[in-house]
Amino acid sequence: MRKQRRRFLCRWKEEQTENNSIAQINLEQAQKLLKKCENVFLVDVRSPQEYAEGHIDRAILIPNYEIREKAKKILKDKEATIILYCSSGIRSKKAARELEKLGFTNLYVLTENL
Repeated sequence: MRKQRRRFLCRWKEEQTENNSIAQINLEQAQKLLKKCENVFLVDVRSPQEYAEGHIDRAILIPNYEIREKAKKILKDKEATIILYCSSGIRSKKAARELEKLGFTNLYVLTENL
């Protein structure tokens, strides 16, 4: 099982560019990662109000405007798989760039947003 998990993660890593640790991922791919892999975080970067109105199962709320402060406390493993989403993709891409600056290396932005 562990070998399968590694191959699965490597396949997604291949979609990332050499100069950028941020890749796009669709909802189906994200659900597979969440089911099969350990140390995966699904992060909703919308506002608390938007989150309360509805969010994807297993999502944790870290609003985009708090990503730098809260990431250090909540997302402690910089090699963890982190999937970010918002309502349009703009905030999730911005949050991913901030996490990249903080040293996180396995970042994905969900292509199907709420």
